[in-house]
Amino acid sequence: MGKNPPRGVIIVAVLTLLGAMGDFYFSIVWVALSASGHPGTYVGPPPISWWIVLCNSLLLSIISVVASIGMLKGVRYIWHLSIILWVFSAIHYCYAASLIFRRENLMIMAGSAILVNSVLILYFQSRQVKDYFLKHPTS
Repeated sequence: MGKNPPRGVIIVAVLTLLGAMGDFYFSIVWVALSASGHPGTYVGPPPISWWIVLCNSLLLSIISVVASIGMLKGVRYIWHLSIILWVFSAIHYCYAASLIFRRENLMIMAGSAILVNSVLILYFQSRQVKDYFLKHPTS
């Protein structure tokens, strides 16, 4: 029988799952608005940059679900996947914010994305978390 996950890993897994639900919800709402002819502030078909954000959001939601389940089970490769997910996530949210916000709001949103993802990466660098994932035998 394996070890129980550290409390922080459980919290991060739940937050990652909530993030996945948020990304998926964003994608569904965006597709619905596009289908009704109102994709944001654009009239006519949205630019390719919006499609990139949509595809990235769907991809992030799928990877986040996999990562959150793997975090609770202590799957070894999930530690690596999570680090990659958070780096990609910070870049994605900064890019998405640059399409939506300007000036101060852009700085706040992009800064928040970088800060949150950096904190998650730093937490996963702690000895307790590394031991759980990298020395934890999974069945």
